[in-house]
Amino acid sequence: MTKGGRSKYTQLEILDQYYTVAEVARMLNVHEMTVRDWYWKGNLKIQRVGRKGIRIAAWDLKAFLAQLNEARPA
Repeated sequence: MTKGGRSKYTQLEILDQYYTVAEVARMLNVHEMTVRDWYWKGNLKIQRVGRKGIRIAAWDLKAFLAQLNEARPA
């Protein structure tokens, strides 16, 4: 944080980040297999990195979470 409580990163810089399955699982307090299940079912977009690597863009994660919140009953 910088003076005045502002973050040193812009919102665009944060949304340009990529996370591993393990990082997303830690952030959301779920098991890695839960995250994998989300993308296997087509609910969460992923980016392939090499033959086995997977990354999740912050933008796609944000969109997935918004969709998840909309589907949650009030």
